[in-house]
Formats: sequence, C-alpha cells, structure tokens
Amino acid sequence: MSFRMHRLPIATPARESRVAWFLICFALIGVIVAADHATGYEVSLSVVYLAPVVIAAWMLGLRAGLVMAAAATAAWYVTFAGANPYPHPILHGWDALVRASTASIFALVIDRLRLALARSDERLVTVLEGLDAAVYVADNDTGALLYVNDRCRTTFGANVRMLTDIESRLVPSPATVVCAAAPVAQRELVDRVCGNWHLVNRRSVRWVDGKMVTLHTATDITQHKRMEGLAQDRQAKLEMSSRLVTAGEMASTLAHELNQPIASILNYNAGCVELLQTGTGTTEDVLEGLDKSSEQAERAGAILQRVRDFIARREPQFSSCELGEVMREAARLVAPHANRHGVRVDVEPTPDPIRVEIDAVMLQQLVLNLSKNAVEAMESVRPEERRLLIRWRCDCGQVDLDVADRGPGIPAELKPNLFIPFFSTKRDGMGLGLHICRSIAEYHDGHLSALENPDGGAIFRLSFPAERA
Repeated sequence: MSFRMHRLPIATPARESRVAWFLICFALIGVIVAADHATGYEVSLSVVYLAPVVIAAWMLGLRAGLVMAAAATAAWYVTFAGANPYPHPILHGWDALVRASTASIFALVIDRLRLALARSDERLVTVLEGLDAAVYVADNDTGALLYVNDRCRTTFGANVRMLTDIESRLVPSPATVVCAAAPVAQRELVDRVCGNWHLVNRRSVRWVDGKMVTLHTATDITQHKRMEGLAQDRQAKLEMSSRLVTAGEMASTLAHELNQPIASILNYNAGCVELLQTGTGTTEDVLEGLDKSSEQAERAGAILQRVRDFIARREPQFSSCELGEVMREAARLVAPHANRHGVRVDVEPTPDPIRVEIDAVMLQQLVLNLSKNAVEAMESVRPEERRLLIRWRCDCGQVDLDVADRGPGIPAELKPNLFIPFFSTKRDGMGLGLHICRSIAEYHDGHLSALENPDGGAIFRLSFPAERA
C-alpha cells in the first residue's frame, strides 16, 4: 500500500459510489420539486436546483454536472409550466433555457475548480516526492501516518504505517547535547538500524479535513557530521602540533639561553669556594664573586620571565556574555570527543539567563579541558552510566560552574597535587591542563576546586564573581 496525500474529495469515485451520488442528486431534485409544489410556487426555490448540479460536478465531473443541470431544468419546466402558464408558450422555453444555461455554467465552473485543485495537489505531491528529505505527516490523536514521500519510504521502509515505526528507529546519540531549554521542534537523531544521522524538524499544521496534524521532515546529515568530526580531529591535531612545536621552541630557548648564566653561576660559586678554602682571597673578592653570581641568577630569571610572557602573550578580553550561550557552545565542542567514548553530554541551565563579565574563549577552554579529562576518566565505567554534566547557577553575585562525571573519582592522596604543573596521572599526560584551568580561574578572580560527586565520580567547580571589581 502506497500512501498518497490526503485530498479534498475530488478524485473520481468507484462505480458503486458514482451510482450512489447520482441517486442522491436525483433524490435532491425530487425533494426540491416537492417543496416547490407544496409552497404553490409562491416561494422561489429555483436557485436551490443548483445544489444537485454543484454536487454532481464536484463529485462526478463535468458530464454528471451537465446531466444534473438538464434534469433539474426539465423537472422545473414540467412542474412549473403546467401550474403557471405564461401568456405565450415561448416564454416557458426561454425561462428554461436561461435556467439550463445558468446551471451548466455552474457545472463548468465547479469542474474547472475541481481540476485546478487536483493539479495544485499533484504539483505539491510532485515537489514533496522529489525532495531529498524524508517528509511524513502524522495524526496527532492516533499516530497514523497520513502521508509519506518516496524518500521516507526509501529511508525507513515501504511498510511504515505509524509514527512509532519511525520514532522507534530515530534515537538520540549517547553524546547528544541534551539541553532543557533547547526547542524540541528540531533535533539531531541517529537511525539505530543503519547508523545515519538525521536532522528532524516538526511543526503543527492544519490538514485538509481541518484537523491539526504534525508535519515531520528528516534530513540526512550523516556526511555533514562526518565532515564535522574530521574538522574537529584536524583542528585538535593542529592544536597538538602547535603545542608540541611551541614546547620544542621553549625547550630549545631554555637550553640555549640558560646554559650561559647557569655555567657562570657555577664558575663564580666554585671560585668563591676555592678562595675560602685556600684562604688566598679577601672578603671583598668573595663578595664580588657572589655579586656576579647573583647577577647571573637574575639574568636566568629574566630569561624564564620572557618565556613565560611568550606563553601568556594573549591578554584576557573580558566582555558581558550570556553564560548559557557560552556553555552550550563549549558542550558542542566536546560532543565529538564524548561521542567517540560513548559518553552522553547533558547541559543543565538555570531557568533565567545569567549575564557575566568573562573572557568567553578562555572559559570555553577551561570547560573543554575539564570535559575531556572527565570523558577519559569514564573509560572504565559501563556505557549506560557514562554521563558528563555541565551546569551552572548564580547566587548573590557568585557563579558556580560545575563539570561533573561518573568516573572512579579522585583519590584523596592526589588532590593536593592536582593543579601542580607537570603533575599528571595519565601515561601520556603533560600535566599542564589543570594548571592552565586554574590560571584561567584566577584570571576571572575565581577559584577552581575538585569535589566528590554524590552520584559517583568527581565534580570540578569554578566559582567566580558575575561582575569584575
């Protein structure tokens, strides 16, 4: 069974229906004739004769409408002419001709309107059948599919009958960002049968019978998702390469520039020790050597400061932002990484928007670093329990931003060293991520802390003022 668009009743009925409609129209003519006769023709009912003409032309076509026009005119002529003779017989014929012409014109107009609606309907169906998106219309009460296009039948099967047949296949991805404030009219869903991604839009429309139904469009965005993932991976690799190149340049700079002052410090200190051991040098000679050693130490400190300035060359750029928008963007950035590890990302915003004065890029980098750590911490957790939660709240001008996971948690003996540079529990970790996060927190006059998650796992909480002093 193939679904077609519900139309107004303009298609040609079957043979049995045609006979039934003819009988109804003839019966209606008989009722009008009886009513006309019963009123003694004092009340003009001649216009009512157009009703069976219109019904026949609409339901059965032009020929049926013309037949009804002739039948209605004949019935009027036979009953009226005998009871109401005109001064001249030709006047009855003229009156009958006018009525027959009027009824025929009505039949022609109704048939043309019928054909115009049919062609308009066919054009709409042709457009919908040619779309690359799957289009389907569901009854709000029963869930029955009133219409599906060719793409929908190809994507979800030719035997789909109910909305549940499609919705049972389209499910959220484990890494889909679920936001309580997000509109439900548009969702990105995964076909659990073939694994393709679909952008599903839905809206309420009024159907041809006047009932409110739901129109769905499902656009395949699998290729877009793949390209998005590749772009994210490429960007991550570029950032990693940039960090490695920068680290190499820093190591080379430190090794080259620190070598001379450190060697000088060693030489001066060794000379002072020798003067003191042999007793050949005066106090002034020893003090001079120590002064020069201090100068070289200051020089080494200046070199380290220049390298530190190079790393922190980007000054924070604070501006007033809506925290929810910044966090939802951060959640979208971490979603591809979470998807690869089978982790669901939930965003839990506050009912009211919160405006804060922050460096949005830095704050997103903080959330991204913490989220990646949380995702990797849940590798040993059962897939159904892998959940990353990003939430925030504001109380008395103080904002608390949480990144919570369901991992094994943080051992108590490791907590004091978490934010120390180059300390890492990962085999390939550099030990800089949490240190950078703490620096970002301090830029915002805030504090970053690690807490136990009551539901299991860990919570990293950034507390900072909504407005800068």
